[in-house]
Amino acid sequence: MAGSLEKVTNNLQIALQLHKMIASGRLVHAFLFCGGSAESRKELASAFAEDLLEGDIIDYICVSKPEDKQTIVVDQIEELLAKLKYKPYGKRYVVVIEDAHLMRPEAQNKFLKSLEEPVSETVYILLSERQSAMLPTIVSRCNSYFLEDAEPSADPLIEAAADELFKLTLQGAPYYKKKAALAPVLNLKEDQRELAVSLLEIYSERLRRGLSREKGDFTSNSSKRMLRALETAQRALRSLKEMASPAYTLKSLCLII
Repeated sequence: MAGSLEKVTNNLQIALQLHKMIASGRLVHAFLFCGGSAESRKELASAFAEDLLEGDIIDYICVSKPEDKQTIVVDQIEELLAKLKYKPYGKRYVVVIEDAHLMRPEAQNKFLKSLEEPVSETVYILLSERQSAMLPTIVSRCNSYFLEDAEPSADPLIEAAADELFKLTLQGAPYYKKKAALAPVLNLKEDQRELAVSLLEIYSERLRRGLSREKGDFTSNSSKRMLRALETAQRALRSLKEMASPAYTLKSLCLII
């Protein structure tokens, strides 16, 4: 593999898949990168865009949330679509929409029309914290990839607990079994928050890895469980970082996943 994709530090398997797609010439017109950190999503999107453009950076367009707003508004999408009416300088336009989950409903609906009637010279790369925030009709028209960051180092007991919780999630196991799997954290008196964060990060990576093996087919029961669990784990991580009780957060997680 040559080009910018070979330099990414995470998600090397996905980078290889994208490189092969470019080399084969069999590109789809829309990609959705979900999960991972914002930095990982941007790193992969930037490398992919550079390799798609082959140096014609003038054809690169980035849409992101304005500094003075909380969302991506419909005016931004209308401005984007107006630009795309003109021919690119090189082979194609590459449009990266950062934090696509922040598009307002009317902006998503406006953008959907461009996916329903795609322009052959345009490739869209959507970056989203979570797939569930996007319209299903947008998701269905994208090749979806679930990113993962470099796996955090952890105490072997915490890693084993995350593995067991992942296995129980796939099985649809009852609450008491999932709670028992988290005993290495729940039974601790000290450093509970730090270890709970570590456990949830590893558990999230296991879920992303499992989803990446589904190759875009998220209709099976196991896929649905993993999607729900991943979204719940990410909410739990945010709660822990906002100083919620580790024990309460983990028990709540076990009730939902």
